[in-house]
Amino acid sequence: MVEDIKEAIQVTSWIKDRWEKPSTLALVLLAIFFLGLSFSYQYDLTGIAEKITWQECLVVLTTMALVFIGWFVSTRLPETPADKIGILIAIDCETKKERQRLKADFVKALRDEMMRGNHQQFVVYELSEYRSRTIGSHEDAMPLLRRTGSHLMVYGRCKLRTHQSHPTYILELSASVRHAPIAVDVSRQFSKDIDLAFPRKALIPESEELRGFELARDLVGVASRFILGIASLLSGDPVSAFDLHYGVWTEVKRKEEEGLGWPVPKQLTARVASVLVVDGLNAAALRFTKKPSNYLADMQRFLDVVQGIDPSNYSGHLLKGIYLFLSSRDIESAKKEIKKAENSRDAAWLWSSAFLDAYDGRLEEAHKTYQRAFRSLVSDNTALQVETFVIDVLNLEPDKIQLWYCLGMINYFYKEDMESARRDFSKFCEQAEPSGKFQKSVEFAKKYLVELGNKLEKPQ
Repeated sequence: MVEDIKEAIQVTSWIKDRWEKPSTLALVLLAIFFLGLSFSYQYDLTGIAEKITWQECLVVLTTMALVFIGWFVSTRLPETPADKIGILIAIDCETKKERQRLKADFVKALRDEMMRGNHQQFVVYELSEYRSRTIGSHEDAMPLLRRTGSHLMVYGRCKLRTHQSHPTYILELSASVRHAPIAVDVSRQFSKDIDLAFPRKALIPESEELRGFELARDLVGVASRFILGIASLLSGDPVSAFDLHYGVWTEVKRKEEEGLGWPVPKQLTARVASVLVVDGLNAAALRFTKKPSNYLADMQRFLDVVQGIDPSNYSGHLLKGIYLFLSSRDIESAKKEIKKAENSRDAAWLWSSAFLDAYDGRLEEAHKTYQRAFRSLVSDNTALQVETFVIDVLNLEPDKIQLWYCLGMINYFYKEDMESARRDFSKFCEQAEPSGKFQKSVEFAKKYLVELGNKLEKPQ
């Protein structure tokens, strides 16, 4: 009897350890099939002796179907909701004790850490022992990340060994991230960032396991948010990237100020700061371009962080100038901000300065600045953005007739779009002449209209 019980326990344990294997399901279904038929033959269920009836076959097949459904449901992989960031934990343990300790002190704590504060967009799933054992490399991790719709997998091994004569947990970790396709050089930098941020190995004495696993949790939590932030940026979501990296930045700075021996490398602190600046600039530019509700408050939030970390950032000054103009039409403050961006390498600041002069009524000064801008280097994208911005302002404030002159200058001297330039200068003259405003600029506009007429009438 005792031996039978032991054998039953061993069989049950064997099935449990291998339950998620399709081969185990096949063996269990075959066992049910043959045992069911044998049972039906030996013990009559329908009153017809020594014969297996269709009703008995139906019972066997129903049992097999229920087992199959139970196997499918119990082994089904988690699915990350579309509006969440999914994190998979797949850490293999050698013994049940290690598994229980890891689950109690690390996995649960990591889940709490990721959910803390404003990080409710995370969902953390722990994969089964069987799944965890099958993952030993980035190539193993990626198919599961794709199948579950998750974004980050933390995988590795946890084992108990003797270290310096004391029982010690050895926690070896790696990470894989799913993100949009990126260039090879960007991929190399991303790999460096993962290596920099992620704690590859932790030695936790068994006597200090609670504190040790808490520290490992904190490190993995910081590293996970940092890595996911970069993945978000690479996938075209700088706002999420900013929120993730700002949380990491404030936590790392707080830990450093507390002086509690926070074991994060100094290089990571510097890297978080530099990436956060990129996040903030891209997020502010995206908000300015898309203009959702409350976009100005978001721009201010992003740019305040950027300028707090890098006060001399060129793009930061340009975007701050745009923000000051849009939020309060504070021309003087905007011009001071643009003045800080003055340089000889890129003329975007000149385009911004010329617009502010024109908007403020100093059209002759704007004319001179535009001439400087057209002789200097600037990207076509910048010119297009400035033109779009001028048109948007003109649509909101049609009384700013001088902006038609700005559009004429851009189309004539930079884009060489003769038809558009003639239209813009004509509209400026039509509205400026009756009012008696901007007389010198009207003279220039008329001169340009004659030139444009001659060029457009000349046979191509």
